[in-house]
Parts: sequence; C-alpha cells; structure tokens
Amino acid sequence: MQPQDWNSGFVRSVGVLMSGRAVDMDEHGEEIHGNNILLLFNADHAVDIKFTLAEVDKGTPWELVIDTYDAETPSMDPMNAGQEYTLRPCSMAVLRAWEDDSDEA
Repeated sequence: MQPQDWNSGFVRSVGVLMSGRAVDMDEHGEEIHGNNILLLFNADHAVDIKFTLAEVDKGTPWELVIDTYDAETPSMDPMNAGQEYTLRPCSMAVLRAWEDDSDEA
C-alpha cells in the first residue's frame, strides 16, 4: 500500500502475512520455525473482497482456520498460492501454511 491508500475512503480491506520462518532460537541455538499465518480483513459492509493467496514456500498449501462470516467454518480443501479466497463483508479470515522442514537433519 502507498501512504495515500490509508486515507482513501474506498479502501476497506487488508491482508497481513506473518512469517513462521526463524521466529526465535531455542536453548541449543537452533532456529524455531512456526506456521505461516495469513490474516485477511474485509471492513466493507456490502462488497465481497477477493484476496490472491501468497506463495510462502513452493508448493505449500494454505489451510483455512476460521472465517468469521460463518461461525462454524466449513471444512475446505487446501488452497494453493495464486488461488483467490473470497472474504465476505464485515469479516476476517485466518489461514495457515506450514514450512516444510522435512529436508533438515
């Protein structure tokens, strides 16, 4: 976003990607990895917003944790980077993707 976008009356959505890569070090000096989390917010009262899912690790799918539009978030198939996720009015969604550590010793 550009600075002027924060004051635009028509901008009512935002997505935040929180990386799970090397979030801390353990007591042995090893990097601690966590989930990559994607927070999506739609503050518009009438318009569905389509978000294109980011690629955090090649081939790692996104899993829907919760969408506040539906209190009982339906079970969904994993979604790939580049796919669109439609967020309904006045809601937020949380998605997660795991970093693949399978190749580490």
